[in-house]
Order: sequence, then structure tokens, then C-alpha cells
Amino acid sequence: MLPPPRTGPALNVKWIIKTALPNMDREVKEQYQVRIQAKDMGGQLGGLAGTTVVNITLSDVNDNPPRFSKSE
Repeated sequence: MLPPPRTGPALNVKWIIKTALPNMDREVKEQYQVRIQAKDMGGQLGGLAGTTVVNITLSDVNDNPPRFSKSE
């Protein structure tokens, strides 16, 4: 992840990333929807906030070797 561009004399940014889906696996599920929320002023009263939904489609990177059943 890249830090945000600097604007103005000082910028204090804290990145907090939380996910309820730490083991995303394309073989189990190909698409996910993740809700993203951003807050300024540390979430204090008077700060602004925004929320959006991001659709994520996983690609197969061949992370699992092929398996063949033994022929008889």
C-alpha cells in the first residue's frame, strides 16, 4: 500500500486495516465485497467520514498444485 500524497505543511496519517476475511481463497470463493470506511480527525466529533463498497475479484495464481486421482 502506498502512503497518501502529502498536501500542506504537515500530514499525520494512521493506517488501520481490518478484515474479516484473512484467508481469501479463489478456489473457495472468487468474488468478495469489502466495505471501506475513512475518517479524519481520528474519528473525533466534528470530523468527516466516508464509506464505500469495493468489489474484489480474485485471480488464480496456481497456488495449489494439481491433484490427480490414482487410476486403477
